[in-house]
Amino acid sequence: MNYIMRKVSLMLALLLLAGGAQLFAADRKISPLSDSMRKVRKTPSFTARESFRKFSLKHGKGWKVRYSPRTALPESITGGRTIRYGGTPEQAAEAFFQDNKELLKVDPRALRLVNKREFMGVTHLQYQQYRDGIPVEFSYARVHVDNTGAVSGYQGKFEPDLPTNLAPAIPAEAAVRTALADLGRGLALSRTELVIFPDEETGGRRLAWKVRGRGAGLWVYYIDASSGQVLLKYDDLRRACALATHGYSTGTVYAISPIPTDPASNTMDDNSWTAPEKLPLRDQYVWVNSYSSYTITDQYGEYCTNTNGKVFSSFKGPYFAVTNYRGESARWSNAALETTSASTPLQSPHPYENSQTYTYNVTIPDTWSGQNKSFAMALPHFTSFQAGELDIWGSMNDGDQMYVASGGLPGAGTVAAYTGRRTSPFYGASVESPAYSVTLKTDEAGTYDGFIMDNSKVLLLPVGHATTDNPTGSVVWDTGQSGVTMDATIPGAKNIYSEANAFYHLNRARRYFDAVNLDPNTGQPPADLSRRVAAMVHAHGDADLLGGTCGTGCGGMLNAYYDLENDNILLGDGPLDGYGNYRSFALDGTIVRHEYIHLVINRIYPIVNYGEFGAISEAMADYFSLASFWSEGRTLTKLGNFIGAGEGSARDISGAAPTGVRVMPTDWWGEVHEDSLPLSQALYELQKPAGVNNIGTFSGGTYGGQRKSDVLAFAALFYFPDSFANYYEAMIDACKQFNASPAMTGSCDASVQAKIASAFAAHGIGTAAGGDAYEISDTSLMCDSNNGPECAAELANEASISATVYPLGDVDYYSIPLAAGNFTARLTLPAGSQPETYNAYSIFLFDSDRNYVAEAVPDIYNTPNGYCPDSGDCLTLSQTLTFAYSVPRAGRYYLVVAGAPNEYYGNSEANSQLPYTLTLTRSPAGSASARIYAAVFDGDEISFDVPYNLFPAVSVPSSSTLTGAEQAFEYAQLRDHNYDPIDLTRTNLTWTYMKDIPSARNFTSDAFGVRFLSGRVQLQPGFSARYPGVGTVYVEIFARNHLGHLVSLGVSNAVNLSANGPEATAYNNIITGAGGSAIIKYAVTGTGTLTIKAYTQSGSLVKTIFSGPVTAGKGTVDWDGTNSSGGKAASGIYFIKTKGPGLNKVVKVAIVR
Repeated sequence: MNYIMRKVSLMLALLLLAGGAQLFAADRKISPLSDSMRKVRKTPSFTARESFRKFSLKHGKGWKVRYSPRTALPESITGGRTIRYGGTPEQAAEAFFQDNKELLKVDPRALRLVNKREFMGVTHLQYQQYRDGIPVEFSYARVHVDNTGAVSGYQGKFEPDLPTNLAPAIPAEAAVRTALADLGRGLALSRTELVIFPDEETGGRRLAWKVRGRGAGLWVYYIDASSGQVLLKYDDLRRACALATHGYSTGTVYAISPIPTDPASNTMDDNSWTAPEKLPLRDQYVWVNSYSSYTITDQYGEYCTNTNGKVFSSFKGPYFAVTNYRGESARWSNAALETTSASTPLQSPHPYENSQTYTYNVTIPDTWSGQNKSFAMALPHFTSFQAGELDIWGSMNDGDQMYVASGGLPGAGTVAAYTGRRTSPFYGASVESPAYSVTLKTDEAGTYDGFIMDNSKVLLLPVGHATTDNPTGSVVWDTGQSGVTMDATIPGAKNIYSEANAFYHLNRARRYFDAVNLDPNTGQPPADLSRRVAAMVHAHGDADLLGGTCGTGCGGMLNAYYDLENDNILLGDGPLDGYGNYRSFALDGTIVRHEYIHLVINRIYPIVNYGEFGAISEAMADYFSLASFWSEGRTLTKLGNFIGAGEGSARDISGAAPTGVRVMPTDWWGEVHEDSLPLSQALYELQKPAGVNNIGTFSGGTYGGQRKSDVLAFAALFYFPDSFANYYEAMIDACKQFNASPAMTGSCDASVQAKIASAFAAHGIGTAAGGDAYEISDTSLMCDSNNGPECAAELANEASISATVYPLGDVDYYSIPLAAGNFTARLTLPAGSQPETYNAYSIFLFDSDRNYVAEAVPDIYNTPNGYCPDSGDCLTLSQTLTFAYSVPRAGRYYLVVAGAPNEYYGNSEANSQLPYTLTLTRSPAGSASARIYAAVFDGDEISFDVPYNLFPAVSVPSSSTLTGAEQAFEYAQLRDHNYDPIDLTRTNLTWTYMKDIPSARNFTSDAFGVRFLSGRVQLQPGFSARYPGVGTVYVEIFARNHLGHLVSLGVSNAVNLSANGPEATAYNNIITGAGGSAIIKYAVTGTGTLTIKAYTQSGSLVKTIFSGPVTAGKGTVDWDGTNSSGGKAASGIYFIKTKGPGLNKVVKVAIVR
């Protein structure tokens, strides 16, 4: 080897060591990672150098530039400070790209922000280049923005002239086989994706498959997607990591499920199942040397820390804690953990009380430090447990729960949540801290015997725990692995993987949202997905009965769900197949991810799991579950194929048989999973490969490389949609808002909107379905159905209405402000299809937070089980249905009229074009409160408080102004003493007799956690002259929600306006005919008792119109011309005597019959 070659080899070796990766370019070709070895293929032109000269003139002296030898584009610009750019660092970077586009030749639309760091007043932004959603490898643009908005440096490898044919000639599976053959050993795959590869050998760009996996290293292969040739391979294992302790956590899991697609799933034994794979576990805690020192695994399952010592782990991390309900939860250590016991007796009351929270703190005494040992974890031992009730179908019949929380974890520390009964002693979840708590939280109904705990199993790291042992510091969570404890007691050999599989898929689903859950206005997540969630595998309401002979309650729990009230996930054992295997829901990644998506939605806004509202949640859970797999390069369209029943029933959102294409309203089933398919199938059309309605990917900006269907589907949720129609409208509006954004101009134009409309129309969504006059909002173009609370019809005034439940699947929501007290709704039903029968409709009441309150359901005539039939008419023999409820707290409520429930407790097919009549008896005044803040005649300031809703959403991706508040204040308006609106007091009119005081608006909460919007309004001069008969008023507060629908938040108590002195005046003082009345306006000078009495001319008392306490100011009462017995007073002149503080006056009223 000559001298030059030795120098080149030495330089290459040094570069490899410095990068911590071993490079193997096929046939000794130059790697794109070897910057110093690149050939000079292009030099900057005169125009390029002139562009840099102009840049320096504009931005000052000191700048230096280095050009790429491949592209002749600027690769580094440093040494100065640009002019200041406004806005956020991201907006400053965007302006920098636009301002210097002739020099940089960078298209911001092709960039996606992938990293952001702040240090010493400088924000460092790194962008990745994409082409039609495909990443360009080794291509980036880095911009450094100081706190004034000036750019202090730029580095970039932007690739121009990218290939236009992005269809691979060979499939991903062939690329994997090539990599395996080249490596010559097994490879545990972590990801396969299509990329654009800059080929240094030819100077061109190739479409390639990037294959990552672990096999005696962390290997990355680039396989030409046309020829199948190995373009580059390297070992990305960071062996240069100088930290003391490191290793990997790998789970034996199912990449999708044991039977992801085969339609004969129910006839297959476990020998025919897809083999599990060994895949890296990300976002998992690994403790080192002590419970007080932990680190977290990265995307490769690697942990690396400077702390010396033996390590241990369980299925816990910053986002999830997965626990086994039936046995000891999984754990691992590379030390031989020593077992001891600590007495930790505690117990709840037997029985416990309703609506209570019992918290018991446990501290295990330190007996280990003196022995040179270290605490690892404890397992609480319960001798008895019964809290709440969970049936075999997964129905939470009573929501009492027991929580175990670690004192050594950030946040709430919850690691497990238990509901149901255990008849045998059991160990609870492991707690990696000697200080932990057990909390029993009970709801308002049903009490049980609680729990008794006697001791805690304590696991200790032995002597020598501070010595690192990296050769044994990696774990494969599987049977027969050293140091691994996993529960193998559930029938079926593969159920041992349930915890690992659930943990893997939960974290994968959450990480999918990293690229979608972004607000382009702030660069931050609009939905907070940072809180740890407890997930229970093998959940069951009576776990010790599994396998018994006591009937249906002895099998595995046949459900999986996210418990939104308690914020945890339960995954049942599943059905027992014909081969003796319980098909655990935790083994089906499509279901695990589906349940997590429900949690994501609940982090945005609360769902009513009924009708189209509930079907939206299921559609989102189906779509995003599959979308998360698509982002991993897996092409599937079906969920639940492994389970095949219940929550895990197979659903194909592509419309393929046997699911078929679903269209509204003809394919309404009255079961939320089946009813979700028209929406999920419409969303699938928007990304269907080669589909006519495929809307493609964002080419740059915040969502660069992401499917537009994913981003828009997610953004639409922040409008808080509750019907298919307004979900479609929300998606269109989000598209328009993005398109109008400077950073995303043209990304969602009319052609994209037309494809969205086409895809939704194919499934019967997007056009008004008809029905009654209450379906269409007159205040929002996005509300053409009152099938949910956001577009609920306002019933602030009406005492009786007529409307229809039509067409099939229709649900009528009404928004009603209610005062505390009695409320009655009477429903007169339309005639049924059989003689002397009526269509069976139900009434439901929900509070403003979408919590179920109460219901009224008629007796069903045409089925024996009390539920409506699954299809066809649902009839009752009673023409009326009465709903009565004592409202405990003033506020806004939702009254729902719908077909009576079927056996799924969905809205049945009961519907009719004949109207029903809804009659309401309530006192709407009092759902808000108001008072005189500053008493000034003809200029009173009135303060008010009204309940409002704040949903979990942090911000709204398509808006820079909306927040998680469900509504934004629009205006206030007065009503008179007869409850009639006073039109010229709307505070949002140009000219009005009442003005809002924006500086007084505030948000508060009471002791019950109810949130209030507070504010003040002020009467304007001339009000008294314009409305001389008004003395008593009510304040009504209006707000506009995210769909643009105007909502009455509530109406206040009566407020007496300030007077200009004592007075009594009669208006409309001639009563004629039925229904006439005189208005008696009074004004008193202080607090006291007021009487208003009617007398004949001879002095006989006809009626005491009013007698009671009053405050200083004006007021108004009516006299309808009746006597004290309720009869009509004769024609004649009557004297109305008013007597109160500072007032003693008589006015006249005439009655003419």
